[in-house]
Amino acid sequence: MSRKNARTWAMKLFYSMDMNQDYTKEYFRDFLNQHSLPKDEKDYIRSIYYYYYDHQEYLNNIIRSHLSKWKLERIAKIDISIIRIAMIEILYIDNVPDSVAINEAVEIAKLYAAEDAYKFINGVLGSVVRDKEGLDG
Repeated sequence: MSRKNARTWAMKLFYSMDMNQDYTKEYFRDFLNQHSLPKDEKDYIRSIYYYYYDHQEYLNNIIRSHLSKWKLERIAKIDISIIRIAMIEILYIDNVPDSVAINEAVEIAKLYAAEDAYKFINGVLGSVVRDKEGLDG
């Protein structure tokens, strides 16, 4: 399995969901069915989606609390999608080290986000990791 590829597709899923304001399981299933991906990558995307589906409000509140002079709604949809995926890996997926989640998010941002967005994403995620022990959820 290529987790890098699975993360990229998860980012595309989250971006599409944000653009359409549709976070339903039906939308998710339709998205996966439209793309021919290896089963293990689909499984990883599925786990990312369900963590987000089950903890959406909590994750968004954590992001809000780690934004300096920004509102969640003003962040580019690509950026917030990348942040959400990395946060799920940081908070819920034990076999992904925090540093790997952040590094992968930065690399995806360098490919898909605005020129310096990776710096913003790195800063937000670094702040979350520093505060991780104090988070409950």
